[in-house]
Amino acid sequence: MSRQHAQSVSFDELVGDAEDAPTRERRSIGSRWASFFSGLLLTLAVLASPLAMGGWWLEHDLLDTDAFVAQNADLINDSNVRDAIVTKATNTIKARVTLPAGAQAVIGDAVQKDLRAGIDAALAPDTMQQTWRALLSASHQQNVAALRGETTPTDDSFTLQLGPLVDQARTQLATINAPLAAMLPDADITMSIGPTGSIDKAKPVVAIADQYATPLIAGVVIALVAGVALAAGGRMRALSRVATWLVVACAATFALARAGAWLMANLLQRQLGDAAQPLFTSVTMPLQTLATVIGVVFLVIALVSRTIFVIARRRRA
Repeated sequence: MSRQHAQSVSFDELVGDAEDAPTRERRSIGSRWASFFSGLLLTLAVLASPLAMGGWWLEHDLLDTDAFVAQNADLINDSNVRDAIVTKATNTIKARVTLPAGAQAVIGDAVQKDLRAGIDAALAPDTMQQTWRALLSASHQQNVAALRGETTPTDDSFTLQLGPLVDQARTQLATINAPLAAMLPDADITMSIGPTGSIDKAKPVVAIADQYATPLIAGVVIALVAGVALAAGGRMRALSRVATWLVVACAATFALARAGAWLMANLLQRQLGDAAQPLFTSVTMPLQTLATVIGVVFLVIALVSRTIFVIARRRRA
């Protein structure tokens, strides 16, 4: 009797297994497809993450006037930057001052000296930040408008709007050389700070960033979440792996930002002199900071998720 019962149970189990076989096969196929799409989404997210960080930097730091001014407000405290601004501004403004015929050779040097003294006074510690912020804001708005095709620059290069500096210099010159102060032009004066054609070369990058930066950032986030959710081999394991690769991507982004700043500073050494290095270091600093913060966050995520995965695997064993 017991033997017949054992045979009956065995037969029932075989029948049940036969009935569940198609279900298990469908689940196996579904699991393989889930693993495939998980790997694809996570790979795309990792590869696109440097572009997403660059897009965020362009849209929220480099092309945003308030953020740009706040980030670079202390740049004028660098002696190399200040000296470069004073020297170039003096030469640019002097070229716009109309002296009496034949007076250039006689009083040209005196005009240069007094004009530099007025600009130096305009960038004195008590007024320096106010003047520099106004100059940066006006210049940034003008350059971004040119990059987006809203205005047409005269020589298609990045420029520094000297209007706020001229206004302050006129006030300071009133006590040093009143006739010279009266000769300063009222029209806006711009100073080129880059090679001719630089605006035209940068326009496509800005157009792409304006159109695709936000969708790309959203796409990377969605791909990460969906990729981890679809992971058939364990979500904690997948999260640990993708977080590790994102740390590598952040390190690569940081290195590219540093290398880009160094390269641009060397390319524009002739135009900007010793001010080139601190200028481009300051401009790229938000991207370096962003890559560092995101890298640290994902490093913590990688360590925590790996620890959870190992503990869970040991408990199952």
